[in-house]
Amino acid sequence: MKLFTFIFGMVILCSCTNETNRKDIYSVKGSNHFYTINTKTINPSSRCIRYFNNDKGKWLFYENTNFNELIIYNLPQGDILKRTKFEKKGPNGIGSLKGFHVHNFDSIFLVSGTYIHQFYLTDTSGIVKKNYKLKPIDDKEIPFCVKQLWSNDCINESNIKNNTINLSTYYPFVGMETTKKINKKLPNEVIDFSYDLGENKIVNTSNYPNFKIETNNKLIFHNRCLLDEDRYIYSFRYLDNIYIQNNDSNYTIILCKSKYRTNPIEKGDSYAPIIQQMAHSVKNPHYLNIIHDKYRDCTYRYFYPGVELKDNEDPQKMMRNRKRFSIMILDENLDIVGETMMPDNTYNPFMSFVAEDGLYIALHCDHPKYNPDSLMFERIDLKPVNHE
Repeated sequence: MKLFTFIFGMVILCSCTNETNRKDIYSVKGSNHFYTINTKTINPSSRCIRYFNNDKGKWLFYENTNFNELIIYNLPQGDILKRTKFEKKGPNGIGSLKGFHVHNFDSIFLVSGTYIHQFYLTDTSGIVKKNYKLKPIDDKEIPFCVKQLWSNDCINESNIKNNTINLSTYYPFVGMETTKKINKKLPNEVIDFSYDLGENKIVNTSNYPNFKIETNNKLIFHNRCLLDEDRYIYSFRYLDNIYIQNNDSNYTIILCKSKYRTNPIEKGDSYAPIIQQMAHSVKNPHYLNIIHDKYRDCTYRYFYPGVELKDNEDPQKMMRNRKRFSIMILDENLDIVGETMMPDNTYNPFMSFVAEDGLYIALHCDHPKYNPDSLMFERIDLKPVNHE
């Protein structure tokens, strides 16, 4: 097996529009146009949803995580076309479902939170057609850990090209490792790999960027979106920069700081009681999803500015249901051309998808129109700003 291990010796640094001179050209706003899906017997909160369309129609694939289930909704009707439950154990078991990639109705790839060194091919029947088990590279290492296709904060995209799938990995750090030690090691650690589905082997790997940044926060937390058929945009939870993975194995760094990040991003205490860690997450600013909109040739990056907890507010609820967030708008050159702070308690930043007519975001659980039995996604329109 020939393995191309990318070594990132050179990083190209670019700048978005200068912060002090930045002028919003575009903004986003709710359109009052909705897709509504039937969630009466289904958890109305999902961390993995995928929009899929072809010449026969359009659908929303929805992970019902608690039941290890994938649900396909017809759009725009919002009725259920198919419910597919996956076994956790046995010859057809996948463990716990932690995200999926829809190539077509006959090829759906699943990632497991249980069996972290493998991924699966299935279809709408729920039968595992193939189990891809990763092998150690050159028999010198443990196999890569496949990163979930969703995480607590954001969506993680995959892609298939020329019968090769690209998947992210995650760094299995030891709990006692210091943040400084982890960050120093990352440029030599694999961040994603390409797997030839026909040859059943890894054919490419890519390493983390060489950050050259001093920070008290671990730089392992990231999500990504596909910019074009060959390049991903990597967004790290605690960094203002985004990183464009180039074909020549280098990264282009884009300085994309939210104008609403007025407070420093502070380090949390991973040994503190869980309720304190949740409270810190609610108060601490950080970046959420990054989503490419191929129909409008732009990219959206969500930013959470952090909010102060009141005495009667539950940190767990506030962490799962973010009160506010902004949407940064990047043009085709990845320059920031606008940023809009969304109204409080209006949208759920963890549930978004892009369709031909716009960006759709699920309603917040405290929105007046929110109904757990009939979940609504509102279209968010991209519009020029009137500077008159």
